[in-house]
Amino acid sequence: MLVKTIGSQRFKAIVSAYGANPDRWPAYERAAALEFCRKSPQKANQMMREAQEVDSLLGFLKAPQASEALHWQTLGLLMPQAGGAAVLPFTPRSTLKSPFVWMTGASLAAACAAGIILGMSLSLHSIVDQRVQDVLVQTSIVDLEN
Repeated sequence: MLVKTIGSQRFKAIVSAYGANPDRWPAYERAAALEFCRKSPQKANQMMREAQEVDSLLGFLKAPQASEALHWQTLGLLMPQAGGAAVLPFTPRSTLKSPFVWMTGASLAAACAAGIILGMSLSLHSIVDQRVQDVLVQTSIVDLEN
């Protein structure tokens, strides 16, 4: 299997982004990064030591957890009120004033109208062709009887 090679810049980017543990490195670059470690152990060890320091610091941190009060407050904002409609935590901005919206809507409407007209035209032509074919078949049957 051919392993692509990477330079020290790319190896540093991988180690900075994914840490010193090779299991966390992207699978498609893992073999090349390990090959870089084998070919340049001093550079790789220095970069990995820096990444291990960051990894150990990040290991002490816990992921933030939402409190139960925040959970119920968020659900309360999204639940329908006594009036019936849900209260959204944001106010949508009006985009109907933008000429881009009108131009987009008009072009979509024109495309739909053109599609309908073309579809009807094609179907009418095929109906007319079928009727002509039926008339020709019937005339040939009448001619055969005589």
